[in-house]
Amino acid sequence: MLPSKPNDLNPSEVIRQFINRFVRISDEEMEKIIPYLQVRHFNKRAIVVNSGEIDRYFNYVHTGLVRKFIVHNNKDINLYFAVEGDIINATRSFLTQEPSEEILETLEPTTLISILAEDLDMLYDRFPAFERISRLVMADQLVRKEEWEIALLRETVRERFVNFVQKNPELLLRVPQKMLASYLNIEPETFSRLKHLLMKR
Repeated sequence: MLPSKPNDLNPSEVIRQFINRFVRISDEEMEKIIPYLQVRHFNKRAIVVNSGEIDRYFNYVHTGLVRKFIVHNNKDINLYFAVEGDIINATRSFLTQEPSEEILETLEPTTLISILAEDLDMLYDRFPAFERISRLVMADQLVRKEEWEIALLRETVRERFVNFVQKNPELLLRVPQKMLASYLNIEPETFSRLKHLLMKR
């Protein structure tokens, strides 16, 4: 991890804009959160959380790209790609504070705005409004996860590819093709063929 650079962004304003997606927050409430925000900078291909480690941070991606994956039978199984404006952590490890099976790795130089798990618990106890905000954020994450799981079951390979590209065109340029194929549960050769057909159109 690179040293923090407090002058290159205003973390409180960034996080306020994110929270306002879900609920309006007052100046007074925001002031209570600011002391607990940490700005963390990572180089490309840095491990944010490794398998076997406990994920202690709730992270907002300010700049960059982070992938979440597991290793199964010596293969990377990609679970999620977080870009600017997304939340990322090793969810089960963060919530239980037990060692993670998931790995978080940056695919680009990345800046995260983070809150420690213990600080988050303290904010919940002291400021009930913040617990509601966190609950809304978590609910949004769960809904998106369930929508993706349903898509994996219902959509054909071609539908899955086309829908993903339409919703996430930037990831086609920013994420290695092999990783996207793994995430979409598509064979790399099929992914390449579909991408070629899409580009011809």
